[in-house]
Amino acid sequence: MIQKIKGLMQVEDLVKKVADELKRQNKEIKALAQNIENLKSELKGYAQEMKNAAKIQKKSAEDFTAVTKKVKEESSKLHEAINEFNIQKSNAVQKIVEKLRTDISQFTETLRTDVRSFDRLKREVDGITANLEKAKAEIKRFSEISAKLKSSDFELTRYIRKVQEMDKEKLALLRKIDSLERIIAAERRKKR
Repeated sequence: MIQKIKGLMQVEDLVKKVADELKRQNKEIKALAQNIENLKSELKGYAQEMKNAAKIQKKSAEDFTAVTKKVKEESSKLHEAINEFNIQKSNAVQKIVEKLRTDISQFTETLRTDVRSFDRLKREVDGITANLEKAKAEIKRFSEISAKLKSSDFELTRYIRKVQEMDKEKLALLRKIDSLERIIAAERRKKR
């Protein structure tokens, strides 16, 4: 494309030179005509010079026509190249936009899935926490009762074991929740 522009600039310089040459030749022809008026005795010599000038002018006109034709051809090629570039640019932009839409859609769907999983786990943890609170209240109530009773009258061994098992389950679930939160956070960082 730059080569074509340089070619056009060279053609423009050539056209300017031809135009300058035409102006110069026109001045020369006028001078010759004046000399013919003034110097009829030298008519033959000047007539020959006029013929030569006419030939040069004809050649210059032919050169000018050729240059004009070349300029038109180069201009047409330049327009074609610009149109092709615009088409390619439009196609590239369209592909980029489509890729972004696809990526954003996939990311959004993954994020929705993660949020649903997190909400479900949170509800489960809230339920377990409520059960543990109830168990703590029961333990406290039984502790108060057991303080009033003799240790031989009331045995809390089974109940304590059950509470300890529930406590272990709570800790295991809390560890799983922490692990899931770390996994979700890592996935979010990857997608960014």
